[in-house]
Amino acid sequence: MKIINRVTSELLFESKHKTIKGCLSAALKTDAGLRDANLRGADLTGADLRGAVLRDADLTGADLRGAVLRDADLTGADLTGADLTGADLGDADLRDAGLGGAVLGDADLRGADLTGADLRGADLGGAVLRGADLTGAGLGGAVLGDAVLGDADLRDAGLRKMCIGIFVSGMKIELSVLIKWLLSHENIDYQDGEFVESVKKLLPEGGK
Repeated sequence: MKIINRVTSELLFESKHKTIKGCLSAALKTDAGLRDANLRGADLTGADLRGAVLRDADLTGADLRGAVLRDADLTGADLTGADLTGADLGDADLRDAGLGGAVLGDADLRGADLTGADLRGADLGGAVLRGADLTGAGLGGAVLGDAVLGDADLRDAGLRKMCIGIFVSGMKIELSVLIKWLLSHENIDYQDGEFVESVKKLLPEGGK
């Protein structure tokens, strides 16, 4: 099995393993550079990839259900449409990563750095994002039902569209997190009745 550079088609690593999961696991035990690795559509279910350096890798549509990616460096990686259900992404570096349409249901993202990440249309239902940095992340159309956002940093995050009709899915955001987000936006129109009512739904007892 081979792992190829998605940009140059250069061979990054080769092993006798018959699966991409085995090949990748073997590569991580060496000094093989895996930046820009082409792992599109790879079956990596349950893979132990903790601490892996996969910067700018193509993981589009990859199956990462239950995978362990704790402390992994996925800066700039393309995880569009990937299935990360139940994955452990604690303290992972996902700055500027593409996670549009990805499934992150029940994933552990505690302490993860998602600065500038594209999470538009992603399913984060039940995900744990305590202490995660979502500064400047794109969250339009994301589903956050039952997600836990305690102490998450949402400054400049694209929550405007989510506040209208998305949070009614059951998630309650902590007041301190909401206030930080509101204070980071100088151009919010507090006269927008629809926006104000949607924000009220996030407050304890519906803002009463």
